[in-house]
Amino acid sequence: MGKELDKRQGIVDGDTCEEVKVFASDYIDNELPRNFKLRLKNHILECKKCRVFIRELKEVVRFSKGLYTPVPEGVRCRLRVLLKKEMQANPVIRRKRA
Repeated sequence: MGKELDKRQGIVDGDTCEEVKVFASDYIDNELPRNFKLRLKNHILECKKCRVFIRELKEVVRFSKGLYTPVPEGVRCRLRVLLKKEMQANPVIRRKRA
């Protein structure tokens, strides 16, 4: 039934699998437009490879959140001073404009 649904909507399985890979982080973070997220969700429910991929990615995200170690303020200050000196000494280095 999933393949028939995909055919009716003009979606090729391989393309949808590729979309899942490309937009996986946005999908997990709930940062996709509603219709697009629903389309990916329906595909993930039908496609075992994509279900496994999303489940494993969620595990990696969950695990990596526990790895974060904040940089002590003293270290951040020293890095800022060194970076400022480097930027002044090397005019090629520019700040990214907001």
